[in-house]
Amino acid sequence: VGIWGVTNDVLSDAIGGAFEDTKPLMTGVWPGNVSTATGLSVMLNTSALPPGSEYRLYIFVRQDPASCIGECDKQEAVASLPFRICHDVVEGDLCFRHFIRAQRDLVNNLRPERYPGISANSSRKALQMLLHQQGVGNCPPPCGLREWCRTSVKGDECYEHVRWLMARVATKPDLYPKELWNATFEATQLYIQGQRDGVCPRPCAEAAKPESPDDSADSDA
Repeated sequence: VGIWGVTNDVLSDAIGGAFEDTKPLMTGVWPGNVSTATGLSVMLNTSALPPGSEYRLYIFVRQDPASCIGECDKQEAVASLPFRICHDVVEGDLCFRHFIRAQRDLVNNLRPERYPGISANSSRKALQMLLHQQGVGNCPPPCGLREWCRTSVKGDECYEHVRWLMARVATKPDLYPKELWNATFEATQLYIQGQRDGVCPRPCAEAAKPESPDDSADSDA
């Protein structure tokens, strides 16, 4: 038998990945306004979930006692899947004024370092995805654009933050998570992006390569 549940996708210290006890199960996503659904095939209703928020879908698969012959094995398998609700920004959204300001900046070539990889000719969805990844204005991910990435380069605002953090970790590692020790440039950028501080977009994993924090600045040839 399968037992399904949905939680907000937040960090937890619980052993094994924290779900039922530390992440309240959401109601209103299953028929009957209950917190779980049962069966190997279910219908999930996401219409009441706010756009842009992060969620996680869990399924626990256990042997159905009704089908046991003799004693049931006390075993359980679990899997989970993170998901978000997409939404294309429109007037009236909290994100809209940030989106319009970013468009004006791009058209007038103002503060281009804030919009790495985006130009006045970029699509609306690409710009919205960047704002979402930077955590600006509570912008949700746009629909129809599953991923957008940009590994920062010299001249981007994000680039300076990454290099600064890499240098700090190298000199004072005890102040930072172990995941940052000896981390690549891209891994450090991904960490900053995860803080949602309006600075970095998601880096492109395929471009990943180690970079020393004390590398000298690129020379002009």
